[in-house]
Amino acid sequence: MSPDNRKRSPQILAKAALLCGGLVVGLAVAEAGVRLAGIDAGIHVIYRENFQLSDNPVLKYELRPGSRDGRHTINGAGMRDTEYAEAKPEESYRIVIVGDSVTYGLTVGQEQAFPEQLEQLLAARLPDSLAAQRVEVLNLGVSGYNIEQVVERLRTLGLSYDPDLVIYAYSLNDSQTFSLELQGLSAMRKNAEQTYAPERSLLRCLSHSRVFMLAWRSFQEPWTRPAKPAKQSPDYLAVVSGRHADYFGALHEGEGWERIEEGFGELARLGQSSEASPRVLLAVMPMHLAKETDYPLAALHQKIIAEADRQGLETLDLAPALMPDGPNTQSADFNDPFHPSPRGHRRVALALLGWLEKNIPQSQPDGG
Repeated sequence: MSPDNRKRSPQILAKAALLCGGLVVGLAVAEAGVRLAGIDAGIHVIYRENFQLSDNPVLKYELRPGSRDGRHTINGAGMRDTEYAEAKPEESYRIVIVGDSVTYGLTVGQEQAFPEQLEQLLAARLPDSLAAQRVEVLNLGVSGYNIEQVVERLRTLGLSYDPDLVIYAYSLNDSQTFSLELQGLSAMRKNAEQTYAPERSLLRCLSHSRVFMLAWRSFQEPWTRPAKPAKQSPDYLAVVSGRHADYFGALHEGEGWERIEEGFGELARLGQSSEASPRVLLAVMPMHLAKETDYPLAALHQKIIAEADRQGLETLDLAPALMPDGPNTQSADFNDPFHPSPRGHRRVALALLGWLEKNIPQSQPDGG
């Protein structure tokens, strides 16, 4: 190597290091900027290792016990929750909450989902008035589940925990059969590259960056391209296109309504099968439709509640809890049209707490 080249090499390395350092600093500033500005790509990553195909033909897929969930793990029974003994402790009151991604807490941390927030509220405010020394709230939500899967999960798992109360957080897309999660799992099963390990992949690490996800959405978003309709989520497309009233109304007619009637009927039977059976509460979740001045699905909520009442279920409309300051849902309460923010989950937990204060068994005075 010539003397000139030897002199040039450190300079080149220094410039490369300076360039890389500037790139890292620039990306960090961009990441901080989009987070401070509240900019989000609207993509909420669901990792493959959190789910597995199920042998149960109704469930089709389920949460994978022991898989990573941020700072937590999916528990040994396949819940996004802490570990619970199947046998209910003496003098305790146990609540099982079933539902889809809203119950699961998609887009928020495990501790921010309303089942966990409700358990914390109950622990702080109600033990002295309950006919119990301890209150447990189990989160059985699974992203993408419809009403048939929700009822089956309650029957095969939830009831084994001997709950005193079952809460079904009903989402307005629960009568549809489409599931992004099942579609993705089925496609991965066909993938011959069995050595791919998402938990160690660069893509998984990058998916935590909002800047990266914004770029990914811009250049590689096959599930929303009209050219690939099989990978679209019809409920999401109905919302972004403004056809939400027609779409969700149609979900609650015909075959969709039959699934609802059958699901509510099965929930009622499970709640009436014996004296020790749990009470069952149907809590109807609203959606965030920011362009509307009045909530356009209020009548649909009433139709659902009327059917649940007819079948003997207890009911609660959660729309007022998420629109307390006006006729429509508040954007700060939602991360996307379907999923509440941490503040929205808090409002749901407080609404359920209010219902529980009026309806759960109260402790008896001494000698009473």
